[in-house]
Amino acid sequence: MRLSAPRIAISAAVIGTAAATASVAFAAAGPDKTATASKASAPSSSDVVVHTVNDVSASSTLQYWTAKRMRAAKPVPVPKTVNNAATAAAAVDPADAAVAPGGVAPAPVGATAAASGGISSAAVIKAKQWPASKRNSGIAKTTGRVFFKRNGQDYVCSASVVNAPNKRSVWTAGHCLHSGGPKGKWHTNVMFVPGYRDGKAPRGKYTALKLVVAKQWVNSKNVNRRYGYDLAAFTVRNWKGKRIQARTGAQGINWGYKKRTYSMRLFGYPMVFLPSGKPTQRHRMYYCTGKTVGVRFHSNAPIGLGIKCTMGGGASGGPWIYGMNSKGWGRIVGVNSTHSTVNTYMYSPYHGKAAASVYKTVRKL
Repeated sequence: MRLSAPRIAISAAVIGTAAATASVAFAAAGPDKTATASKASAPSSSDVVVHTVNDVSASSTLQYWTAKRMRAAKPVPVPKTVNNAATAAAAVDPADAAVAPGGVAPAPVGATAAASGGISSAAVIKAKQWPASKRNSGIAKTTGRVFFKRNGQDYVCSASVVNAPNKRSVWTAGHCLHSGGPKGKWHTNVMFVPGYRDGKAPRGKYTALKLVVAKQWVNSKNVNRRYGYDLAAFTVRNWKGKRIQARTGAQGINWGYKKRTYSMRLFGYPMVFLPSGKPTQRHRMYYCTGKTVGVRFHSNAPIGLGIKCTMGGGASGGPWIYGMNSKGWGRIVGVNSTHSTVNTYMYSPYHGKAAASVYKTVRKL
């Protein structure tokens, strides 16, 4: 089954199953100065919440994120209430059927479109380090590490540049920008480093301007339901006079697919392997390859995706890429959100109405 461009093919096939988990953990886990972000949060539509970062100098933000701070930042702590949440899903939600399939093609630097091609069908359950020889591939250019401050502590996530008219949009998980729920807060000192490796920023350091999350991530009181909408994006400032997409290119994106069994690759910057807890090369990008299955965390949330992968803390927000070609270009159809500490499943929220709303908002900011 292939997801066609520019829209994903629809199928009413039965969704695959996944084993329930005994414990679920974050797969991962400010744009300016250490200053507190603005409290004003004005939704640009009824489906998202937009947060404007205080207008402080980019130099102050960059000064905050010293090499020492970047190396010491850790994944976001695990919410203890997210347990026994992932269950097998075997039907398409009625709400999903109302979502119009859509998407945007990738935009490689210096090219109008990505060459055709696919990924290997061989599953890579144990996360592997992305080869140094492919540092100039599309995925290595567009994927990077997100640094942010939450409750006085420095944390990290992963993210990827997504193709957008404003050429400064980055796709990630909701918990990488906001702590979640009505009492949650926006993270501060948000900065994105594409192509991050061994503490270096070969393609620049980009501080955040506007943060966008699905409304359910902010409004829902039920933590398990929130993870069905753990989606976000943000815009970034220029680096040395250029917008980020001009330097890195951008991955495409798709939403509105109905089948839950697809072959794809997952990317991120994990600090540990799960379930063993063994440390990785903390400051390098890893990936997994496999076929997805349908899973649900809450009865009042869309059916998401699960895939076997041992990436642990630090990988959250990293992209799930469908149809990636040999040059590293494809389409984002999910993000690392949570991860079972028992059966090595990684989970992503569904790219449906919420994802479309987040993208259609951020692309105009």
